[in-house]
Amino acid sequence: MWKVIVGEEIYQLAASYILHFAGPRFLPSDNDTKESRLPALVFNTFMWMQTFNLINNRRVDSHVGVFWGIRRGYYLLIAMLAIIGGQITIMFVGGTVFSVHRLNGWQWGISLVLGAITIPVGMILRCIPDRVLLGFVDMLRKLRGRREQAAIPSDGLECGPKGSHSVSFITKLTGCNVDEAILMPESPYR
Repeated sequence: MWKVIVGEEIYQLAASYILHFAGPRFLPSDNDTKESRLPALVFNTFMWMQTFNLINNRRVDSHVGVFWGIRRGYYLLIAMLAIIGGQITIMFVGGTVFSVHRLNGWQWGISLVLGAITIPVGMILRCIPDRVLLGFVDMLRKLRGRREQAAIPSDGLECGPKGSHSVSFITKLTGCNVDEAILMPESPYR
């Protein structure tokens, strides 16, 4: 699940930043000032990416069938309908309260397409084997270790005994088994 979370985060940040900073250069202009609608377009796109990402988050394993059993999740469907209704209401009625301007058809299309792309992005990320990404993380840790010869200041946690059998992402990334982490004696929270 961690690879989908990180990958979706990278996609959503990249799409939002490109739309915000490069949007005035490649978006078609209209009679209204483009800069006044751009924040509303970025907001609407981000909200649709989050809404479609709810479908991706139904699966926490590496199976790509994110739509399997979606009709049985009544609470998720009700929550999604409430979010979609709220988003449409904000964009059409929100106006000065939410500091948004009404979007036209192609701007809604951009928002919905960029939002819907989160589903295939999640499916592609699930197809990447965990061992490939963990190998990449190990390579980055080794490169970081070569650059940092000085001791890293402690953040209040010590690693437990070596040889633990946890293979979680946090253990690979930090080198510390979270289950065996103990507070240091000088911590006021002990």
